[in-house]
Amino acid sequence: MKFTAVTDIFFDLDHTLWDFEINSTAALKAVISQRELTVNFDDFMSFYSKANAFYWELFRQDKITQADLRFKRFDDVFKALDLDFSAAYISDFSEAYLAEMPNHNLLIPGAMELLNYLFPKYNLHIITNGFAPVQANKIKNSNIAHFFKTVTDSETTGFKKPNPIIYQYAMKQAQVQAPQTVMVGDCIISDVRGAQDVGMQAIWFDSETTEAPEGVLKINHLSELKNIL
Repeated sequence: MKFTAVTDIFFDLDHTLWDFEINSTAALKAVISQRELTVNFDDFMSFYSKANAFYWELFRQDKITQADLRFKRFDDVFKALDLDFSAAYISDFSEAYLAEMPNHNLLIPGAMELLNYLFPKYNLHIITNGFAPVQANKIKNSNIAHFFKTVTDSETTGFKKPNPIIYQYAMKQAQVQAPQTVMVGDCIISDVRGAQDVGMQAIWFDSETTEAPEGVLKINHLSELKNIL
């Protein structure tokens, strides 16, 4: 399949271009080491991965606030590990983690090569549900900022993917109409269905063997986009 009449490509950031799992793990290791916490790191990561996914889903559905997400995911981990820390300590740990994250900037395999390939051919953009200053630092520190004409984040717009308003805001910023666009992301709901609901074309990036739903184009590696775009 080949997309036609496309002028602008919108990317999700975490899990699509920026390797959240590897970078998050490195950041947590650094913060735990700095604070000289005595914990089994594998257990910590196991609890954190579950809590983080759980609270991000609630945040995406507007069921909790950004502050709740930042605090509760670590509060759950410390409770699961029987670590008795104050709310102030947990909040401080969370802020330290967010500050440390942009210091680790491994990209998804093939991301840099793909951006170099697409950059002369299309206008490139980012739409992310992440926190504005954290995402800005990730983009800057991973040396990909120059590829993107616009970066739209949920904190600045006040709306999260898949809310149509964040997509409409991003297209307005890019000065482009939906039929000329493609959204690429790892989340079938936020990135694919959300984009399709406003008339954008969409591509699902998923390295697993999960079968794509009807009407969804899936790639397993970013390099496959070269054959599509």
